[in-house]
Amino acid sequence: MNIWLTKNSEVPVREQLALQVTLGIAGGDLQVGERLPSTGEMSRRFGVHSNTVSAAYQKLVDQKMLEFRKGSGYFVRDAASEIACREAKASALIAKLFEELQRLGFDEREIVERLGRRRQNNGRNHVSLFEPDEDLRNILEFELRDAGFQVMAIDGEAVVANEGNYGLLVAMFDERSRIESGPLRDAKCVYLRGRSVASSLSTNKRPSADDVIAVASSWDGFLSMAKVMLLAAKIQPGNLIVRSARDDGWRDAVDSASVLICDARTASTLPKNGALRVFRLIADSSIEEIRNALSIAQ
Repeated sequence: MNIWLTKNSEVPVREQLALQVTLGIAGGDLQVGERLPSTGEMSRRFGVHSNTVSAAYQKLVDQKMLEFRKGSGYFVRDAASEIACREAKASALIAKLFEELQRLGFDEREIVERLGRRRQNNGRNHVSLFEPDEDLRNILEFELRDAGFQVMAIDGEAVVANEGNYGLLVAMFDERSRIESGPLRDAKCVYLRGRSVASSLSTNKRPSADDVIAVASSWDGFLSMAKVMLLAAKIQPGNLIVRSARDDGWRDAVDSASVLICDARTASTLPKNGALRVFRLIADSSIEEIRNALSIAQ
């Protein structure tokens, strides 16, 4: 994957590197099992201290996105063992469910019928979206609804308070460890992949040096991500406007921009014109994966 780092930014180089590797994994530019350049390679390529690179890599190891193999380096984490463990756990839980219900007097046919009715009540296009960050959750919910799904959005508190059936669960890939170690660990979940920044921007004409570029979103993470990527792509800070859609007057602040980059939810509140560039967070492959999972469940 292509990585751009700039030392002339208020965003630390370590954070720039960690974010871009994260986006590469989320968007599929970095594949499971792929080896990242060594800390020495990255240090020489970008003229930064190797400790800076090590700190960025270690942060991703802590987040379970990379793994360190002694003598070999850093690799995109392979989730195969986690998936196998989850499948084994699911089989054990199903066996326990049948055992408990049979102890209550239900025979196997009655249990299967009850499970079938429960599945039908979920609805063909119903998904439950787990995302603790309210601003990010609103954007993801908008994109999922725009793709034709009926969405029940839940956060951490709702999970604890509600013991009901969530049907097919969807969540961003970085929520895997939280889900698999919490109350939702037994739910079937599709982990959403982020859209590749490189592929999303490849069809757009690159702004000229004089163009004013604005970024607007109600999610601070979107603003930070866009700012890092644009500064790393050598956009001059003086030509960059970053505004939160939660602030009064943000539309007036971005009105004169030659290019306006927004998330899908924010873009839906704006007039469609040549300046608007919509950046969707959920990859098309994840939308298709949800459709396939719902189809199999019917």
